[in-house]
Amino acid sequence: MPALLIINYDVVDADRLEAYRAPAVSALVGPGKGVVVAVTGDTVDLGEGHGAGATTVMLEYPSVEAAQNALASEAYQAVVDERLAATNPSFAIIVPTPGG
Repeated sequence: MPALLIINYDVVDADRLEAYRAPAVSALVGPGKGVVVAVTGDTVDLGEGHGAGATTVMLEYPSVEAAQNALASEAYQAVVDERLAATNPSFAIIVPTPGG
């Protein structure tokens, strides 16, 4: 069953985030990995719960396991600290349910 990986954040260090992007895309997107569904720098905060960050990235994976494997990969683990340091992040893996 497909899974959506959603990363939402406010950027606090644009240069550091830019350095993270190319190796992160290489680790997370491609054959046997995720597919980019959406990227926006204009996320709208609907005012419920905790505020949303301005940037949202959504990737689709064939399964939760595939998303978890991509995130746990050596290539991604080598750069994830850059994103965490460059942003105020939120993160979710969403598994659609049939008829949900």
